[in-house]
Amino acid sequence: MQGTYDRTYLGAFDILLEAGADVDSQFPLIDVSPRFTKGRQYSKLLEEMEISKEWYPTCLDWGFQRDRELFDLMLLRSSSTDEKMTRYGVLRAAMQGRSALSAYLRSGDLTWGEQAKNFLELVMREQVSKIEGWEFFNISALKTLIDFGVKIHSCDYPECCSRLLQDARREINNETSERLYRLFQDYSSVSPEAISEAVSEKGTTLLELLSKFGVQVGDVGVHALLRAARIGNFSAVNWLLGAGVNIKAGICDDSGLGDDFTIVALLIQKIDSHRNIKTKMSMLQHLVDCGAELKERARDQYADGLFKHVLVQKTKEVHVIPGTDGDQDIFTVTSGRETADVLVPWLLDQLGVGSRNIAGVELQALFTSASAEMSRSPLILNGLYISCGLPPDPEAILALLIEHQAEDQLIQEVIQKSASIDMYAKLDFPDRWYTPLQAAASVCDYPLVLQLLDRGADINAPPRGFYGLTALQAICAWFPMSGKERDCQQKIVNLLIKNGANVKAEPEARGLTAIMVSAHQGDVELAAVLLAHGADPNLHITRQLNGHPQSTLDVAADRCDMTKLLLDAGALSARRGSTGYEGAILDAEKYGNYAVARILREHIDRQEKQFHIRPELRACHSAVMKKMDEQDANRRQKKMQDKDEGLIH
Repeated sequence: MQGTYDRTYLGAFDILLEAGADVDSQFPLIDVSPRFTKGRQYSKLLEEMEISKEWYPTCLDWGFQRDRELFDLMLLRSSSTDEKMTRYGVLRAAMQGRSALSAYLRSGDLTWGEQAKNFLELVMREQVSKIEGWEFFNISALKTLIDFGVKIHSCDYPECCSRLLQDARREINNETSERLYRLFQDYSSVSPEAISEAVSEKGTTLLELLSKFGVQVGDVGVHALLRAARIGNFSAVNWLLGAGVNIKAGICDDSGLGDDFTIVALLIQKIDSHRNIKTKMSMLQHLVDCGAELKERARDQYADGLFKHVLVQKTKEVHVIPGTDGDQDIFTVTSGRETADVLVPWLLDQLGVGSRNIAGVELQALFTSASAEMSRSPLILNGLYISCGLPPDPEAILALLIEHQAEDQLIQEVIQKSASIDMYAKLDFPDRWYTPLQAAASVCDYPLVLQLLDRGADINAPPRGFYGLTALQAICAWFPMSGKERDCQQKIVNLLIKNGANVKAEPEARGLTAIMVSAHQGDVELAAVLLAHGADPNLHITRQLNGHPQSTLDVAADRCDMTKLLLDAGALSARRGSTGYEGAILDAEKYGNYAVARILREHIDRQEKQFHIRPELRACHSAVMKKMDEQDANRRQKKMQDKDEGLIH
């Protein structure tokens, strides 16, 4: 009788019952095997309360919480007598009120007296705790248990408050008021989430009642303020602000991960063009007029985070269509540009952008934020440019404009006004910084690369950020989609090398050397050009992939032609072993690239034959491996020194 229940299976249940299925047996949900996560969680509750096994849920209890028609079928087959207190018996009585529950308890064996208290507390915990495995909830039963004086566990108190306040939103009478008053008098604090349940669609009656009971709404009411704003209850918003709620306080987002979002950011998150956008915008304006800050997070200094929040959050909206019959959910993306087209002008107007009253640092931050947002950046950037001109330090956004391919007119204006042509800018990608030249190389813009070099851009500006790349590494990492793009890539590579680009430059921690990038891309022609200009295939880095360092030969372990080219150039594996190629062979075989592994083994065999004929070749090979061992040792020593210095500082 275990499993997903559906009304179409009532006939099957009837057959099982006729066959003698034991409805009074313990329900398998509390099985403690690893497969039953819910069961383990539920069993923990029973063990904490030291509940007797005779009070563990039965199949009949399970039927009661699933479907009354099913329960009635099962009850006919139950051997339980009225002398035994049952979970479903308590709940059925509690759902009818306090007098019915009293009558049910009096009808049992006299031994119930001592046991009933613990059992009723268990039933209460099952009603209000968020323990999975017991999904049945009835507000009438909960209210009866509270009126009966059943103890509420401290960890269940917030949920209990929330349930009662949800119910009170529908109707507030003397009985409800008395129950809430008693509940709040018995417990010292009320959770912010519970207070938010006191916000009704209209009016402030329940909020006023809580205040009358001594609940300090102003101290914990920021979530209630957000709820009031989202449902458009202006009266509740004003009441909460009057009660002392801090409109500038940070709020936890819906995912529960961030705890310092502003109310403006979270309200914007729920605005879309299809659902009362005028009302939502009116509420947004009202909050700002009441002192809400135009920031994404309470700790932010400027509005750039909120500006980007508007652009990113509202440019696209993801909708989930639940799958049926075991099929996967379907995710659809619809445009939110209509919403952004309302929010962006509103936000810029609030900041004084159109009137040119915005402060320089704020304008600089807005340009940076808009530059980092990919899909709408040209439109927004041009709007900012027309409204306010360039930011005070235009060079700070130049790399962003180039990397996101803003309009050429704007890029040219920024280049002409920039005091420094080599200023780094942080990109959207985690921990990656680019100079304008590195950004131009990353998007394969030959005219712009040429222009920046003519203006004196540093061709060998070092990479910055965990994923940083030099200009040469950046163009090598760019993947051409056509013959024309490939020709452009080759032109930029030749131009950079001709002007002194360091083909041996090391990248940052998660980057790759130029030759490693070309090997990873499988671009034999580009790798050949780099090797011809002095690229060292054995200048491997400390980057960790798959749990171990990798060299150029290692990252090419899925390409036969690239492996042959690198072997001819004297490339070795980062994990050299006795032959110099052990790591590359292991990687190739691990990922099923057996042709590459065979090429490496054949190379080792040919090399051994040559070593017998010409011993000086073995000496040369050994010398290269020794040199690489020394380089590895030096790197490890430097890394330890840097770590020690960091600890000292």
